[in-house]
Order: sequence, then structure tokens, then C-alpha cells
Amino acid sequence: MLFKDIIGQEVVINKLQSFVAKDRISQAYLFSGKQGVGKLALAISFAQYIMCKNKKGGDSCGECPSCKKFQKLEHPDCHFVFPFFAKSSGTNCDAYIQDFRNQILDTPYFDISKWWDIMGDAKKEGIINRSESNNIIHKINLTSYESEYKVMIIWYPELMTQECANSILKTLEEPPHKTVFILVSNNSDKIMETISSRTQKIEIPNISNDEIRKVLTDKYHKSEDDAISLSKLSLGSWTRVLNLLIETEEIKRNFEHFTLLMRTCWGRKVLDLIKWSNTIAGWGREQQKSFLLYSIKMVRESFMNNFGDSSIIYANSKEEKFMERFSPFINEENLLILFKELNKAYQDIQRNANPKLVFLDMSLKLIKVIRP
Repeated sequence: MLFKDIIGQEVVINKLQSFVAKDRISQAYLFSGKQGVGKLALAISFAQYIMCKNKKGGDSCGECPSCKKFQKLEHPDCHFVFPFFAKSSGTNCDAYIQDFRNQILDTPYFDISKWWDIMGDAKKEGIINRSESNNIIHKINLTSYESEYKVMIIWYPELMTQECANSILKTLEEPPHKTVFILVSNNSDKIMETISSRTQKIEIPNISNDEIRKVLTDKYHKSEDDAISLSKLSLGSWTRVLNLLIETEEIKRNFEHFTLLMRTCWGRKVLDLIKWSNTIAGWGREQQKSFLLYSIKMVRESFMNNFGDSSIIYANSKEEKFMERFSPFINEENLLILFKELNKAYQDIQRNANPKLVFLDMSLKLIKVIRP
């Protein structure tokens, strides 16, 4: 992975390049920032750059034997540590390394829930256990195979158990010569202070809307309007953009049924509301919950639209056009009531209540709120 493959982050890349150019590579770094800003991609690109035999223009060459191995994430001197489900007391990351590589090769911009899903249970949460600390120490103390440096990338160090963290403290503080640890964290506040204090901290900022818009138009061939809308909704996270691209059909469906609900409530068409409720009741519960969360979001955005500041509105072009007509009917008097009814419906669905009754009851109450 090359620096040029990273979305944005020019300032951080320049800093990493300067560490190598000035021969001031630290023994341990902590890359921290929100999900989707490119921390893991930066860690891998930095490792590849350190080991590249023929650096060109501030980037890896992509052609030397070292870079060729990085293309498959199989360089013998670059090791990965990540949270996992321990099948037995001796299980470590090696049991899942190919799955981890495959996911990064697909995209390094993925979140922890995606990783749990790949491992087979999105409801569980893995850890980096005591057994893995032995694996870390063993690998770090091996002689380098090909490179002058060894690099250990630890993804989600905040999920290390206390036993694991305590075990690697000495190694982290006094690693073998020309060994580099790169810790990649979404929540650095949860890392043990004894671990984080031994690292050079590098905060990875959000990706700018302009950088996201440019990638969407240049590489994904999105229209300018769609790219602008998606960049506003991204909140600076490329992972969020990828999820939004996947969820486009779900968003379209939710938008269609939300606008139908609001118009039917305004028209006080009770028979149509019964039909609408029966339609939504036929969806799966996760889809129903998604719709209710989307409705809460649309009410919030419509209310904020009344303030005339587009920078605080996160909506696509179709949603914005609907809000122009709908937002005058959302005000201080009915906002909290709308939130209350939508949240109540969400909680009822979560508790496996009868969806026909939940959505009909909710829609009948919304009639009085939308058009008292």
C-alpha cells in the first residue's frame, strides 16, 4: 500500500516521510482518531515505506521485492496483531491472519463490527489475550528476514487484556534494535497509560469533505451533487461513505416511506395509514428499526433546517428538497413529541411487540402532532 493510495491525510503523510528522511524513526507510535480516517492504511503504508528498497518521490516504489510482498501483506518482517475470538487458551492472531489480510486487501477502511462479522459472530467482541503477548514477544525477538527493520502493527490496542498489556510493556519500552511498533486505535483513552506513555502519539484527523468529494467523483464516478451530499454525510470517515454507498437502497426505501407517512398524516387519511402500517409491519424487525432511526434523523435534520445553516444538515439532495417544504411544520412545540413517539415505537419493536399495532398507534398519534 502506497501513501498515494491514502484518502487525504497529506499533513500526516508529510510527517511520516520526514521521520524516515531524517532517520528519526521512533520505536513505538500511536495512531489515534475516529473510525474511517485511514489509520490502518497509514500504518501499513508507513511500514512499507520504511522497508522499501527504492523510495521514489516520498513514496514506496511499489516494485522492489519488499513492496511486492506488501502488496499481498505477506512481508515476513511486518507482523499484525488484532482482536480475535480465542478458541482455546493457546489461540493467537495467526489463526485468523489470512482473513485479516483479505479484508485489508478488499479495503483497509473497515470497522470493528465488520471484523466481528467476518469472524462469524457480530454480537460478540474479541480481545487481544495473554497468549498473544507471548506471540508478540516471540516475533519481535526473531532476526529480521529481509528488511533492516521489523514492524509490529497492533490494531485496536484498547482491546488488549491487562495481562497482555503488562506482558509487552518491557518489550514496547526497550524493543530490539530497529523494531517499530505502530498501535492503531479508535479510542486511545481506553489504552492503559503505561502502554500509551511509551509511544509517540500521532492524531489522525477527519478526512475533509473536499477530499471525499474528489474521490467519489474521480474514482467512483458519482455526480457532483451526489458526491457533495455523501461527503456531508460522511462526517470525515471513508468507512461511513462505504457504508452509505451500500445502504443507498435502504435509504431510498426509508425516504419513500417516511415522506409517505408524513403526507398521509398531514392529509389525515386514516385508511391509508392502516395500509401504510400493514406494509411496514411486513418488514423484518431490523428493517423496521432502521426505518424508525431514519425517521428520527429526518425529524432532527428538518428542525435544524429552520436555522438556515446548511453546514449542520446531513442530508442528500432529495432529502433536502423534501425538508424545504416539511421543516416549517417542525418546531419547538412538536419536536420533542415527535422524538418521543418515534423512540417509543423503536423500543416497542426492540421488545418484539406486534408491529401492526406499534406502527398504527404511532401513525395515529403523529396525525395530531403534524397537523393539530
